Amino acid sequence: MKKTLFVMFLFLLFQQLITGQKAPIKFGDVSLEELKMVSYPEDASASAVVLCDYGYLNTTSLIFTRVLRIKILKTEGYSWANNTFPINEKSAIKGVTTNLENGKIVQEKLKNESIFTVKVTEDSYNTRIAMPAVRVGSVIDIQFYFTGIPTEWKFQEVIPVKYSELILENTPNIRFKYNFFGYQPLATISPTRWVGKNMPAFKVEPYMTSKENYLTKLEFDILDISAPGYYQEYSTSWKAISKLLMEDENFGNTLAGSLYLNNVVNSLESTKLTGEDLLRKAFESVKSVVKWDEKTTLVTSNSSLGFIYKMKIGNSADINLILYQLLKKLKFDVKLVMMSTRENGILSFLSPSAQKLNYVIVLAEAGDKSYLLDATDTYRPYYLVPFRCLNGTGLTVDANNSEMVDLVTAAKEQERITYNLTLQDDYSLKGDLSIKKIDYSALNFRQDYHKFNSTDEYLEDFRKDKPGLVINESVIDNIDSIYLPTEEHYKITVNNQLNTIGDEIYILPLLYNQMKDNPFKMEVRQYPVDYGYAIEKTITSIYDIPENYEIAAVPLTFKYNLPGNGASYVYEVIRNGNKVSISSTFSINKTIFLQAEYKSLKEFYNKVIKKQAEPIILKRK
Repeated sequence: MKKTLFVMFLFLLFQQLITGQKAPIKFGDVSLEELKMVSYPEDASASAVVLCDYGYLNTTSLIFTRVLRIKILKTEGYSWANNTFPINEKSAIKGVTTNLENGKIVQEKLKNESIFTVKVTEDSYNTRIAMPAVRVGSVIDIQFYFTGIPTEWKFQEVIPVKYSELILENTPNIRFKYNFFGYQPLATISPTRWVGKNMPAFKVEPYMTSKENYLTKLEFDILDISAPGYYQEYSTSWKAISKLLMEDENFGNTLAGSLYLNNVVNSLESTKLTGEDLLRKAFESVKSVVKWDEKTTLVTSNSSLGFIYKMKIGNSADINLILYQLLKKLKFDVKLVMMSTRENGILSFLSPSAQKLNYVIVLAEAGDKSYLLDATDTYRPYYLVPFRCLNGTGLTVDANNSEMVDLVTAAKEQERITYNLTLQDDYSLKGDLSIKKIDYSALNFRQDYHKFNSTDEYLEDFRKDKPGLVINESVIDNIDSIYLPTEEHYKITVNNQLNTIGDEIYILPLLYNQMKDNPFKMEVRQYPVDYGYAIEKTITSIYDIPENYEIAAVPLTFKYNLPGNGASYVYEVIRNGNKVSISSTFSINKTIFLQAEYKSLKEFYNKVIKKQAEPIILKRK
């Protein structure tokens, strides 16, 4: 798609140098005032600040130029010296770092060896730069250009932006549309010019889909391009976008041949499996052959899926289009679903956007059930949708009638933890700890576990945030049986986790699994809380108290629900002689809480934290 667009830009290009609007800053012309700045008055906590970000599209030449100036205020701001831009030639970018040394202005230019161009797809490139001589106090200037219209312009960043201006001249040949996002108002809005001033840093909050949904910015899409004897639709409708995708050599054209799958189809059909069992077998066969290269994309890395299958490695689109072909040959009712991942921002059915698409998965029917399938991850069962894909709505790729598909899951992040401990004379606790993880919890655990070189290395990390924990024996079951829960069994000793005041001994019942901090700190939240999937965590603590102690007090049973049972907490206490059993079940039952529900959700966490802090109190007889 991008290649077709680029060819058309060249067709319209009049081969003249860029002219027009004067930029508010001149590249490399840094003032003494900017160099002497030690903090940003509007936000003293800022690690860096965008002093100016200016973009200009000359529609005669169709060249877009951007000039960016950033001030580094703290060492945490050094990351802003490394940036990536959508250009494919080193010559299209230049940079300079300006410092004040002994009262003199010293500049160092960006060197060619610090510019790295990476091919993303067949016709898409990114260029990454590493600015030189960066330190606290540096001012970084970057200027680059490319042919075409930017896909987006951010007026807000996670650091403050002092001034941001975008100018897009009108052009008779290209019609484009833009969508405005964000909560911060702009200083100037006109059909061709937008200006943001003193934009505050965007604060990332827990359980957000993506900051891309809430940053103040403009997103652009080409509606159509027209010229004498030529007309092409791009984002006028989802139908037009689907048509372009199905004509693209790295998407629809790759589906033309599937002879390379004949042997695997024959093998699967010989098993006599049907329905969901056959679906699972086919899904696992693709995973076992083609390994994921960790790249997420909408289009394939090669125009031949047979070649990718033979090479046994591919990106997310390679793997999922192969899965689509295989299921289709097995006579399943399948469709491709185009979408935007959580990190990329939400997709709007009412606002068709080719630029917003960055991923594709498979929708398959088996019996009376529908499954959203993604065969990239080695440790993911077929029925678990990747967390990155749980992002509102996707659309089927259909040149006649694209349909909305809800990107949701019925599976949970489910965990069951059980302590069975006996109090010792030295005030340690000795006994068993078992942990059972199901669905998303098991998937997350497997992905984490396989990052370690050995079980011992994993156990060392497991103990890291659990002071006083000694693991005497350990067994981990089902780590590679991805359709079973993972189970961890430990023989443990817990030291230094009891408090004594006078003749009283205090035990915090949930030990290392006690919730101590509320993830929601803000008084008011501007954005929805989005968990992605439901959560259920049950902790059972059973304490056997020796006869030479009496149980002076135990927490009371407690139950609390949010309206509509969006979240619930059950804390049950059973005392039988000198044995105390406490069960804590924390549940998030719906995945999205709107801004109006934020205060009640925050208070829900406060109540859970308060309850879990209540101790068992013992006295020595």
